Amino acid sequence: MKRALFVTSLVCSALVGCGDDKTPDGATLQNPTPGNEETEAGEQEGSSAGESSNGQDTGSDPNPTSSTAPAETGGSSEGGGMETGTTGTFIKPKDIDDVGMCNPFTQDCPDGQKCQPYADDGGSSWNANKCVPITGDGVEGDACFAEGGGVAGLDDCAEGFFCWDVDQENNGFCVQLCTGSTDAPVCDNIDKVCAVANMGTLPICLQGCDPLLQDCDPSDVCISNPDGTGFLCVLDASGEEGQQNDPCMFANACDPGMLCADPTAANECDPNAGCCQPFCDVTEMPNPCTGDGQMCISVFDGEPDPQNPNVGFCSLPM
Repeated sequence: MKRALFVTSLVCSALVGCGDDKTPDGATLQNPTPGNEETEAGEQEGSSAGESSNGQDTGSDPNPTSSTAPAETGGSSEGGGMETGTTGTFIKPKDIDDVGMCNPFTQDCPDGQKCQPYADDGGSSWNANKCVPITGDGVEGDACFAEGGGVAGLDDCAEGFFCWDVDQENNGFCVQLCTGSTDAPVCDNIDKVCAVANMGTLPICLQGCDPLLQDCDPSDVCISNPDGTGFLCVLDASGEEGQQNDPCMFANACDPGMLCADPTAANECDPNAGCCQPFCDVTEMPNPCTGDGQMCISVFDGEPDPQNPNVGFCSLPM
């Protein structure tokens, strides 16, 4: 089990509540591309709240995701961690039927439509699902266009695929949505890892990574999987912030090499938000952490990930 991650969602920009053991319960991703909020809000009037983009009433009554503290997770494009009492983190996945009007795992929309993650509140992180018309046939890795921005839910990817890493021109590439269920998510591509983020509304198949190497694409950041197993590449939504001791509201709001941790990790942290702290190798000697009184503590509370057993983060003793 992982500990200390404090982010609740992934935010879409330019992909958690903590208990006493600081263990992340889920994740929220934010869309990192700046300037989309205004576009998204305008698009919502025509096709988000309760109707699809073709004007058809969907009868949706999505339950928006909210984070109680600042923590981000996103990259240099549009996209969106944990539910906490004071900060944001990966949110523990819950039944999709309770979250949105359709199920992205089973794609239960009418013929000619697909179930897509979107932001139903004009924000920059995905928090609901809706049925939209299928307008293209793009599959994994294909270029795509996201009408209205990366969190609007409208793109030209095929059913079961989603336009990811959307830039300011609304261009991105298609990634596969997970199949199966929240309890048993599956990626058809065995080289990908399923991340069920943002209250279960954003189940996407992403590339795995090593947080000590930060071996993702330059626009991405390597963070913990919302389900507590392994690590994956998500959009880097840190912008000009995200350095050590900076507050974070989403899992992808810290710079590469950092994670959004519990604010008790350092005296300099804002107690009302997640706090960016560096990953470190628990076997490295002498102590690799430079913060006053900090030491390298394992990210895992219990059995470590066999593929990343030495991953830790800099923190005051817990």
